[in-house]
Parts: sequence; structure tokens; C-alpha cells
Amino acid sequence: MALAKSKDGIVIIDLAGVQVMAGSFADECIGVLVKMIGLDTVLHRVKVINGSPGVLNSIAESIKYRVQEIKDLASVVSTSGGQYGR
Repeated sequence: MALAKSKDGIVIIDLAGVQVMAGSFADECIGVLVKMIGLDTVLHRVKVINGSPGVLNSIAESIKYRVQEIKDLASVVSTSGGQYGR
């Protein structure tokens, strides 16, 4: 796995040679980014290349998990009138 940053600010993750990626690793690499900077930013600023179908599936599952986590948290905050965690 290699990382590079293009001239236009896109982070490129090259997965050439990576045959397997644990879901927990995919989550720490990509899923946490979704939580921190948002799905739209990740989709526009991170490009994954040369990933095997299994590795890409692990990444997709971690993204889906984090998106659902964000939706669930927003729902809790919305239904509590903004009083969540106080």
C-alpha cells in the first residue's frame, strides 16, 4: 500500500499487491476519515486504486458502517432536542 497526494489535493491510496484487508484496518484507514471529515469530502478527495474486490468490499463496508453511525447519532440528537450528552 502506498499513499500519494496529487497536485489537485486528492489523496491517492494505491492498494497494488494488497490481497486482504481486515475490516478493522479498513475502518481505521477510511471509515474514520468519513467520521472526521464527512462522506462527501472523502469521496471527492480520496481515490483508491488497484484494490482487489475483497479489499474494496472491506473498505465499502467500513464506509457504510460509519455513514450509519453518523445517521444514528444525528437521529439521537434530533429526537433529544439537542440535549444528547449533557
